[in-house]
Amino acid sequence: MLEGFERFSPFDRSTLRLIEPLRFMRMIYFLAWRARQRNDYWFRGSFPDWGTEAFWIKETEDLRVQAEVIRTTLEE
Repeated sequence: MLEGFERFSPFDRSTLRLIEPLRFMRMIYFLAWRARQRNDYWFRGSFPDWGTEAFWIKETEDLRVQAEVIRTTLEE
């Protein structure tokens, strides 16, 4: 895919190292957005488990795994 993109425009491949940290940031921003929506009627009906202990256990584990991915990626 990058080779096809580079036919039209140069691409700094060193920026590929930012993919995992940016994914982590997106996860945090999405959690924050959902937190702001939690009192919305539609949101409560669509995500009834949001904010429960099980929800936070899963979210913190997902963030821990992503942080580990970042750590190993940056060590390469």
